[in-house]
Amino acid sequence: GTEGVKVNQPIDTLLGDDKAEAPPVAAPRRQLSEYFPRVTASSQFEQFGPDGLMTFQRPGWLSAKSPTYPQWLLVDLRANRDVKTIGIQVEEGQQPRAPKQVRIESSADAKMWNAAGDYELACASFADGNWVNQTLRDAVNARYLRISILANCGDPDHVTARGLRFY
Repeated sequence: GTEGVKVNQPIDTLLGDDKAEAPPVAAPRRQLSEYFPRVTASSQFEQFGPDGLMTFQRPGWLSAKSPTYPQWLLVDLRANRDVKTIGIQVEEGQQPRAPKQVRIESSADAKMWNAAGDYELACASFADGNWVNQTLRDAVNARYLRISILANCGDPDHVTARGLRFY
C-alpha cells in the first residue's frame, strides 16, 4: 500500500531495498485520436477543414470558393480495413453543395491506387440524418481511400461534407 509514503521520499526507501532500481518505464501513452482515421482534402475554405469529418463535427469541410474539380478527400484508415460502403453526411440545408459525382479509389500505400468505381450520389433531401450511403461494386481492403468529387449538386461556390463513415 501507499500508507506512510511521503512525497519526495527517496526511491530506495519506497522499494524497501538499498539496491534501488528505477521502476520500469511504461510505453508512452497514445492519444485516442492517433487511432482514428485521418482525413486530408484538396482544398478548404478558411478554417473549414476536413479534420472533424470522422466525428461528424459541425460545420464540417468546405472546399475552397468556386472550386475546380476534382476536389478530393483522402482518408488514412491507419490500418488495412475492409470497406463495402462509404457514407457521406451533408449539413442540413446544404444539399446543393453535396457531392454528386464521385470516384472512389483504394490503396495500401497511398502511391498505387485501385479504382473502386465512379458513382452518382443522390441530391434529394436525405433520410438517415442527411447521410448518403454508397455501396461499392466490390468491397475493398485498403489503408487509404480517396474520394474524388467530380461535381456537386449545383452550388457554384463550394462542395461540402460534414461526416464520413465506412463499413
